[in-house]
Amino acid sequence: MPAQVTQSGFVEHAPTTADDVVLALRGVSKTFSGQTVLDDVSMDLRAGEVHALLGHNGSGKSTLVKILTGFHLPDDGAEARFGGQEVDLYHHGGDWRRHVRAIHQDLALVGPMSIADNLALARGFATRFGGRIDDREDERLAQSILADLGMTGDMRRPVGSLSLREQALVAIARAIDGLESDQEAVLVLDEATATLPEREVQLLFEAIRSAAERGCAVLYVSHILSEIFEVADRVTVLRDGRKVGEWPTADLTIDRLAELIVGRKMEALSFEESDTKEHAVRLEIKNLESPRLKGISFQLHEGEVLGIAGLDGSGREDVTRLLFGLNDEAQAELTIGGKSVAITSPQAAMRLGIGLVPADRLAEGLVLPMSSKENITLPELRSLTIGGRISLRRERADALKWIERLGVLPPNPEIPTQNLSGGNAQKVVLSKWLRRQPTILLLEQPTVGVDVGARSTIWGLARSATADGTAIIITSADWDELVATCDRVLVLAGGRISAELSGGDLTPDTIAHYALLGDAGMNGTEGAHERIS
Repeated sequence: MPAQVTQSGFVEHAPTTADDVVLALRGVSKTFSGQTVLDDVSMDLRAGEVHALLGHNGSGKSTLVKILTGFHLPDDGAEARFGGQEVDLYHHGGDWRRHVRAIHQDLALVGPMSIADNLALARGFATRFGGRIDDREDERLAQSILADLGMTGDMRRPVGSLSLREQALVAIARAIDGLESDQEAVLVLDEATATLPEREVQLLFEAIRSAAERGCAVLYVSHILSEIFEVADRVTVLRDGRKVGEWPTADLTIDRLAELIVGRKMEALSFEESDTKEHAVRLEIKNLESPRLKGISFQLHEGEVLGIAGLDGSGREDVTRLLFGLNDEAQAELTIGGKSVAITSPQAAMRLGIGLVPADRLAEGLVLPMSSKENITLPELRSLTIGGRISLRRERADALKWIERLGVLPPNPEIPTQNLSGGNAQKVVLSKWLRRQPTILLLEQPTVGVDVGARSTIWGLARSATADGTAIIITSADWDELVATCDRVLVLAGGRISAELSGGDLTPDTIAHYALLGDAGMNGTEGAHERIS
């Protein structure tokens, strides 16, 4: 039975006595620096059921997951039962937590270690006679489970050298490795598909369904609402740290689910195309060569939002990395504002007014021990100094202005960024560059792991920046979003620009056509591309 929603829009959990409840949570709350991020949340995870946990960024989803896995400890008053027995949530360990297998939003992999060793850390290393580690067996086991997820290659590669997509697959493999032999398993997936292309998403869904059929309880956290109707049996929605309600998925529509998450009716994401054809050329790239790109050239106009699309490995990020001085393997002739430039470092890029919101926001976009305030003001401190010293009053006021403008939650400038949800961390990264009023803003996968409400906020602010002349380049695997937000999209395939799309021909289908078609979409002309508008 779906829970009954009160007039305030919130619900008290109705306890269940069903025998199939593997894990029951009651009265879970959590406070950081005086800010309540979870407020008296209760839920049940049942054997053989995929239970989706949804909510906007800052709603408390990731905090609940981290309490479940022992990363955070809850405030006083929380209770939990596992397999019908009362268990302790107030210690990081416990035998019952061995049955909880999680894929965290930040993946939690050990970068310098190999793929095989990362999997063995969770499973236990294979050994030979005498107790010596059997590296070959660990590599064989890793190869076997990753092949089921569509990933092959040398299992001795350091995880830190892999793409975000490949790292996500390793994290998924680690969580499901040996799942079939655990009769009390709870599988927790926090934004597991955020960096995966469709083929790998479907392979993951097959693994989830297989686990549920064997009696595993699955908790599935995602911002991609269409996935919920494909994989989940039941949905719990959190908003501002409180439980809104719980429903069978079959009782919901995607529009109703979006409304429950944000607390209001959502309009379709859409922005009017800017007329940038007559605007001055802000950036020109000629003959960009990299291991993945074969001499591509294009222009970016003042006030334009330019998308770069392509399949995984097409070289989308080679462009943004080159422009921010992070790609030693790429070479090109660069002209900014009519002047020839060389960008050899991020410092050089910043002097030219370029900002980068990287795909891996935690590793590259933020200094995690620092607060939101310090991260927002870090790129430009001169305006905050008095007599050579930073005015803490000015710094706090400046940061608070951006926190309020982007709706960062919790709205406390002193909170360490490592305690923010993925979407709120992304808002902090975006704030620090918008504050500098960049001439060129580079956005890599900008809304991965960001809820529907925050997406509109981010794109609205990006569009506001273009009105002031900022030119934007977006690299993304979300083709629907590129269509909704870009003036023009370049499609990469086979190392070249296979099409330049704008106007009525800019659709997800045309992007897919030219991304998949490769050289066949170029009319046989070396280095040329189709311009469709």
